[in-house]
Amino acid sequence: MLAGIRPVKDPLCALAALALLPARSRIRLDHFGEPLEEELTRRLRSADEPRYHLGAPLRRAEALCRLARARLLLSPSRAEGGANVLTEAFAQGTAVVAARSEGALGLLGEDHPGLFPPGDAAALAQILERCERERAFLAELERRSTERAWMSDPAREQAAWRTLLAELGLGEGCEDLRG
Repeated sequence: MLAGIRPVKDPLCALAALALLPARSRIRLDHFGEPLEEELTRRLRSADEPRYHLGAPLRRAEALCRLARARLLLSPSRAEGGANVLTEAFAQGTAVVAARSEGALGLLGEDHPGLFPPGDAAALAQILERCERERAFLAELERRSTERAWMSDPAREQAAWRTLLAELGLGEGCEDLRG
């Protein structure tokens, strides 16, 4: 999980889902993010869940390396405008499990099998357990991410910006968009 520590990202849902997993589960959740809300950070740090690890914030390069090594990315966010971390997961081919928010739906699609209702720890636990138990299910989530890798292509993004700016009549002097 790569998300700042604040209520909208709903890390407590993820923590509750871990507690619902069977004792035999080998799932581990590494959460890296900026501690933006003091009380929530305190609660996460003092959580009595051995499968949960709250790490320090990461620089972008390290976050991308962790994402590339992860089996899946969890995004339990209750509201998302189109999280960059999802498109970064697509670029890495990393499976995504996410709360059903407008932004996640826009990026993942309504039929994404790794979606759960926001705040529903039981539904999240079921998906996580299925990822662990069914290799084909996890492979399907990975395939769907790989199919969406085009969303993080810099050349495509630059072309889309050029088109938008031209449509708005603002394209002059913007021919050399370099991000």
